[in-house]
Amino acid sequence: MRKFAEFVEQLSYEELNEISNDISAGSADIKDIVQEKIKERNRMYRKICVTCGSPVNLRVAAEYTIVFGQRDFKKKASFCGLDCMEYFVGKLVDMNTKKDRLKV
Repeated sequence: MRKFAEFVEQLSYEELNEISNDISAGSADIKDIVQEKIKERNRMYRKICVTCGSPVNLRVAAEYTIVFGQRDFKKKASFCGLDCMEYFVGKLVDMNTKKDRLKV
């Protein structure tokens, strides 16, 4: 609650009145904002290993995410461990090698 009190200190008089009115009216807007932020954070941390399909908890240090692809179209892949990441990177290298051979 201390953080909330610090947040309230930063608000203008008009913003405080708007929030007060929203709370009095059932605070649907505030509730929606908070629930959407919770969903966003859950999506950020709830990932699936692209190699084996296991759940990945990115809050654990032994799990990994890589960003790859062209400059204008980056992709992100999460892995439950180094073995899955190595397998994925190996397949990615194989794919790029085959693509390079076809260009020649």
